[in-house]
Amino acid sequence: MIFPSREGERCEAPEALVKGLGKKPIEVYKSRDYMAV
Repeated sequence: MIFPSREGERCEAPEALVKGLGKKPIEVYKSRDYMAV
């Protein structure tokens, strides 16, 4: 697997992300994109 070279910083989940996923993620990291755990 090839993972992004930019390290993400932990952040609060944006409301649009929570709405799109249908539930609040345990953790969210933001770099160029969001990664939800």
